[in-house]
Order: sequence, then structure tokens, then C-alpha cells
Amino acid sequence: MNPTQRLIAVLTLSALAAGVHAQTYWKWRDAQGRVQVSDQPPPRDVPDAAILQRPGKTAPAQAAGSGAEPAATPTAPPASAVTGQDPELEARRRKIAQEKAERQKADEERRAEQQRKQDANRQEECQRLRSHLKALESGVRMARLNDKGEREVMEDAERRQETQRVQGQLSQHCNR
Repeated sequence: MNPTQRLIAVLTLSALAAGVHAQTYWKWRDAQGRVQVSDQPPPRDVPDAAILQRPGKTAPAQAAGSGAEPAATPTAPPASAVTGQDPELEARRRKIAQEKAERQKADEERRAEQQRKQDANRQEECQRLRSHLKALESGVRMARLNDKGEREVMEDAERRQETQRVQGQLSQHCNR
């Protein structure tokens, strides 16, 4: 064998050895974004998207015949490997955020409905107070039923007190 043939044989054997080495290790990005290489599979908490190489797959740099540490692939790693976020986790977070927004919207609608009911009740009460005040100011004789169920006619002093009481309620609750 001449020196040229020996050189070719050595290079061929080293390329084959590098190819065998490429087929027996795992390569992945850990939670901090560092590349890890091992002959053992990555921990179970490493998402599939973060696994850069599996046994039986040759890295592009080793397929070209370099015996050095595998170089990073020229294509961009998956978005989850770059950001360090799990797509499933992000989907769950989006779902939780959407459910929270829906609950807030339902709460706001419920509060708005309660406010509408309170406004309607206040309007009815104000209308009743205005009608009562109008009757008191009209001068028409008014009577009440006492504890015994007997009818008692309101005196002028009682009418003034009742008028003042109703006016106070109107100014306090009805912005009069």
C-alpha cells in the first residue's frame, strides 16, 4: 500500500468512526438553554422540541466527515428551544388567561345588570316619593290607619313633618 492509499484508508476509517459516534448519543437543550450531550436519553421533563439529536441520526457537521464536536445546525432551532418555553405550557397559559378574561367579562356583566336593577328600583322609589310629596302639598285631607286599624286624619303639624321627611329623602336619594 502506498502512502496515499494509507492516508485514504485512515481518513475513511476515522470518518466511519465519527459516524458510529454520531449514532450513539443524544443532544438537547436544557431549561437554561445550554446544549447537553450524553449517551443517555434526556430527562423526561425535556420537551421533544428541545431534543436536537437522537441516536441513529447523524449531525450535519459529522456527516461531512469532521471528527470534532458536532457543530450547531445552520437551521434555527425550534421556537420552544430558543425561548425555553414548552408549547403545551404556553397553550395552557393562553387557555387560563382566556378563561380568566371570560370570568371577568361575566362578572362585569353581572355587576352592570345589578346596577341597572338598583337604578330602576331607585327610580321607582323616587317616583313614589314625588307622588307622596305632591299629595302632601296639594292640601287634600290625608288619613292614616293607626295600630288599631282606625282612620286618623293628619293634622297640619304632622303634614309639615311628613313633607320635610319626604323632601329630605328626595334630596338624599333622588338628587332633587
